[in-house]
Amino acid sequence: MSFQITSSIWNNIYYNENSFYQMAINDAENIGSRSCAVIIGIVSALATPIFLAIDLLSNICCLSSANEVRESEVVAEYTNFLEFYRGNSSNAHGVTLSQIWNYSEATLESQHNYIQWLFPSSRQSRFNLQAPLVNEEIQRAFREAPNLQANLDRSFIMMLRFYGLEKNLSTGRIVKGSNFQERSCVWMTPSNHNFLRLDRMIKSLSLLGKQEDARSLYFALESLFLDDNHSVLENSLRNFWSISARIACPGLETRI
Repeated sequence: MSFQITSSIWNNIYYNENSFYQMAINDAENIGSRSCAVIIGIVSALATPIFLAIDLLSNICCLSSANEVRESEVVAEYTNFLEFYRGNSSNAHGVTLSQIWNYSEATLESQHNYIQWLFPSSRQSRFNLQAPLVNEEIQRAFREAPNLQANLDRSFIMMLRFYGLEKNLSTGRIVKGSNFQERSCVWMTPSNHNFLRLDRMIKSLSLLGKQEDARSLYFALESLFLDDNHSVLENSLRNFWSISARIACPGLETRI
């Protein structure tokens, strides 16, 4: 007695592990042989573990390969970022660190894809998907490399000046600069986008080994609200900056 194994039978064997036998019988009956169905049902039962094993091994190999590719991409990403911050290369937008340092105040205000490169975070930016993410390697590099620390200082000083603030180099405190009156009119407005930038700066400074600067920045913002009565800062201070500062600087005592 001859019989024919159709492609649909093998599809049943491969894709429907819970009903191989019955499906094989139905397929074979359509061919016209009950005994053939029994034989094919047995074959399906024996073949199922083999196909499942092949499928499992294939998935494991694909997953392993994907992980290796992703790991190499991650290494390339943080290597590229460190080279950018050392001043040796441009970022994903084709801009170098020195070019950002030379931005005018108008450009600093209107451009929105540089702040994530000056002050990277450990969380993906919703506004700049090409922004770097801080991992352990980046943290270690910044904490150990004087040139990275110096460049981070320069970025920090630039942004302080943009806000009309300055760092007292002898005490480390952040205070109002001579241009505060002029600059505060730009960013001290309701729901200003610079409030998010300042929150990012507090978090990033702490991640990259500048906890004292993170603390000083928070205290400066706190003082602007509590001592100088800049009420427009209250919501951000209570709901964002104070929370970020406490997380970034464990043990920090705030007045909020």
